[in-house]
Amino acid sequence: MKSKKCAKCKEIKSIDNFCKDPKMNCGYRSYCKRCHNVHYNYNISKKKLNIYRHRYVHIKKKVAVVKYSEFMKNHPEYKEKWIKYAKNYSLRYPQKRKCHTIVNNMITLGKFKRLPCIICGKVKSEAHHEDYSKPLEVIWYCRQHHKDYHNKKLVK
Repeated sequence: MKSKKCAKCKEIKSIDNFCKDPKMNCGYRSYCKRCHNVHYNYNISKKKLNIYRHRYVHIKKKVAVVKYSEFMKNHPEYKEKWIKYAKNYSLRYPQKRKCHTIVNNMITLGKFKRLPCIICGKVKSEAHHEDYSKPLEVIWYCRQHHKDYHNKKLVK
């Protein structure tokens, strides 16, 4: 019987433990069925988390909040990861975090208005701080232009 090495777990397994894939040279996937299922379920869960997070942030309805909290209850590993990431970010960049909080609070209170992207005019925009010592001095970019700016593709 033929055998093959899984690219993920590095175990040598019989060919029966691999899914057929006509695109591959050998005719089978590089991951075994078990690793493939773990990888697939992990990504599906991540997509669901992003959908719930999106609904929570943008819709702000009780139903979405319930689904988001349900998801976090059912997937404690994501909740722990998220909490750990947020704490770590706050500890590494306290001044950035303070600026983000100030801007978000001002928008929520209605004292600060979100403006369209200064380049393309998209209404959905993000605040960019040139100087974190001045938290209310922001430049408004859409997500794509904000990414481009930080990747040095966009000139000031």
